[in-house]
Amino acid sequence: MSNHTIIIGAGAAGLADAVNAPILRAAVGDITKYGLRKLPYGPVTQIRRDKRIPLIDVGTMKLIREGTLQIYPDVQEISGNRNRFEGAKEAEFDALVLATGYHPRVNDFLQGAASAVDQDGTPISSGKESQIPGSYFCGYYVSPTGMLREIASEAKQISAAIATRRAY
Repeated sequence: MSNHTIIIGAGAAGLADAVNAPILRAAVGDITKYGLRKLPYGPVTQIRRDKRIPLIDVGTMKLIREGTLQIYPDVQEISGNRNRFEGAKEAEFDALVLATGYHPRVNDFLQGAASAVDQDGTPISSGKESQIPGSYFCGYYVSPTGMLREIASEAKQISAAIATRRAY
């Protein structure tokens, strides 16, 4: 019996994406016909390269196909309730939730964050005490097994660490 080490590099991510592409097409279909953009590379490459988790469809595509959810591309202007999008499309909304293109930049509001964040303001630790005593960050490790699973695991780790710390 021999021991082998497998090192997954950028080429392996591309290979995994190529192998998974037909499955994704069958499961999700052509998202571009609904106004969604498709990256020129697959989800494994996206996780590795961009440190972002791709769309996890928990019924979203079904709602888009049914017309329950509508896609509005690239916000150009927000003025009161009136919103203008790419292609001069306009719509009114009672409330907006901006969740795209988000960058944490916790260094903008957290004193002493320089030791706990990278050059972009993203926490460098996740699921444990940071370099700032008593501060914890959750959900900043991009996990290929899914962010909800990772966040649940990190939350338990943080709770245990706080409980241990309080015991002393």
